[in-house]
Amino acid sequence: MEYGILRERNLIDDDVKVVTTVHDSQVVGSFPLEKHDIPVDYVLTPTRSHETHTVIPKPKRIYWEVVTEETLHKMPILAELRKSQLK
Repeated sequence: MEYGILRERNLIDDDVKVVTTVHDSQVVGSFPLEKHDIPVDYVLTPTRSHETHTVIPKPKRIYWEVVTEETLHKMPILAELRKSQLK
């Protein structure tokens, strides 16, 4: 969600590197992604770092069709963004 919010506000673009941290045992080759999932550029573990060289495109926006009413309630900035887009 945070990535989508930053994209909606034009605060980041495709050039921003996405980094995640996981335990060594959590590193896998690949797994299915939904269109709202963010491919990562770097994976850091306690013992190593890995550049993914991903070619999967990063989301360009918030995919409102997967945002629930509960999420809108818990994240007021999402509700504000949604309301501003409906105007």
